[in-house]
Amino acid sequence: MLKNLLVFRIALFNIIMLALLGAAATQGWVQYVFQSDHSRISYLISGVFALTVVGTIHRAIKVGNALNSLKSGEEVDRRDILKMPIKNAYLHTATDSLTGLAIVGTVIGMVLMTKNLDLANPNLGELVSGIGVAFMATLTGIATAMWAAVNIRMLDTATALLVKDSE
Repeated sequence: MLKNLLVFRIALFNIIMLALLGAAATQGWVQYVFQSDHSRISYLISGVFALTVVGTIHRAIKVGNALNSLKSGEEVDRRDILKMPIKNAYLHTATDSLTGLAIVGTVIGMVLMTKNLDLANPNLGELVSGIGVAFMATLTGIATAMWAAVNIRMLDTATALLVKDSE
């Protein structure tokens, strides 16, 4: 019997995504995102995302260990298993926060764009700077939310199967 399939699935998905991120970095796209975001909200989004991935892996190890125990016929505490979906729920808040931070970044970019807007003498540098913040924060927030959502979906599916199998 194969063990730790959930952890391996999540690890494989994240390795593939990190490889794609590395390819984007070699093209200069990752650096461009952070250089274009003068508000630095993309750093905050990246930090929340990193914490979400760590939390997902932590919960995946817990759920994976319970699945391994159940499938090997060991005694498992059903009460602990029934609590697992509740303990995983905070991760959904993290993906919502990533999307919310993307929207906040868009608003910050629009504010930066319009704060010194003088229609008689437009400053294209400030307009472009604000647009950069808006687009890059949106891109970072939505991309990380989608990445985190796939991880969390794998965790939720395994947790639901664990609860069902423990009945």
